[in-house]
Amino acid sequence: YDPLSSSFLYAPACERTGQLLCPPNVPVALQVSLKAGSRSAMLWAAMLEHLLPGLVAARRTLAAALAEGGPGGRLARYTAEWIEHEEMRLGCQPDAAFFSISRSVHMFAEEAKIGLPLALCPTCCRSGVGRLRVVLVRSPLARLW
Repeated sequence: YDPLSSSFLYAPACERTGQLLCPPNVPVALQVSLKAGSRSAMLWAAMLEHLLPGLVAARRTLAAALAEGGPGGRLARYTAEWIEHEEMRLGCQPDAAFFSISRSVHMFAEEAKIGLPLALCPTCCRSGVGRLRVVLVRSPLARLW
């Protein structure tokens, strides 16, 4: 796998909830839209936050752990130790925790993508107060070529 590929990181939480990507160490707020380089923008935001080394290590660890001995038990252990633990720490209701866990593994069987813990996801913010707002859009003429 290539960590600089736009499909390396799948973390659509900010764009699906209408929030902005706000790297803590850079005073910008990125607003992405689908089909306008949103995955590349997400990867760029992760690079701005210096998350890429942790993402590479986590992906290698998960790939090795899930490749050994079948996905059933190992996947259940991952969701219990990484995802469910965070949901309980944040005080989520059981139905919200179940929804979050199911969303984190829903693309595992088809595309081998799995949800990441909060520590490895780019930071989101609601309004981007005190930051330069950057909107990434796609040219309407791009579809004509």
